[in-house]
Amino acid sequence: MIIKDRVIHTSRWAITSWCGNTVKKSFLFDNVPKIQKEVNLLRLNTQLDVKLYFDYETANWVAEMPYLRLHPLFNGSNTCDTLEQLKNIFGMWESDPRYCALVPDDWDLVAKPYFINLLTQYLPDPSGPVAYLSVQEAEHFIHGDFRLPNVLRDRHERIVVLDFENAMIGPRLWDEATLAHNLIEDHQYDLAKKVFDAFHCPWMMLLTIAGIRLAQSRKKSLNDSGRMEAYDFILKHFN
Repeated sequence: MIIKDRVIHTSRWAITSWCGNTVKKSFLFDNVPKIQKEVNLLRLNTQLDVKLYFDYETANWVAEMPYLRLHPLFNGSNTCDTLEQLKNIFGMWESDPRYCALVPDDWDLVAKPYFINLLTQYLPDPSGPVAYLSVQEAEHFIHGDFRLPNVLRDRHERIVVLDFENAMIGPRLWDEATLAHNLIEDHQYDLAKKVFDAFHCPWMMLLTIAGIRLAQSRKKSLNDSGRMEAYDFILKHFN
């Protein structure tokens, strides 16, 4: 019997599928340096055997890794243990020079100008976030998209971080504030406050990330009601 791949996730960047004991990520763009960066970080962070090869049948680069049975980060788990594991992960990223060596240092030249332009065009009152963002410096390795779909637990209750495509040198606490914002979007307000307090996230950084997410939705003409709700919630309850 032939076992067909079952699609797990589809994005603009890649299609992730599961087949038997293997997970495959088929990249839809031929950006080899970005693909190699993601694969190298995945190998380093998970300590798994992640293979990268060109699939001539689909004409796509494919990353292949062993299948992990994963479940949500906060799913009846001990919150204190979760926060402690997260602190250890962020501490490792900050202290291990291999992480910074694998990512571009393009915060000032690429990321910051893009975010400022996005906020200026699509946020009703961008003055606060733009002023805050303009003075933020790239200090250490950041994942760049530290949201619930990318931060999971394995069967041993260990945290597994996936999808390093947006990793770069960036501002301190950017990932922590991103996670707090994503929990607010998910209406997990108590957990968001615990993350926010545990890592001493700057309020304006949290608002800036919420503004960027809102602006991204508006640029794509997507329904932004949920992100507007999260932005307003931060204004009212996290200041």
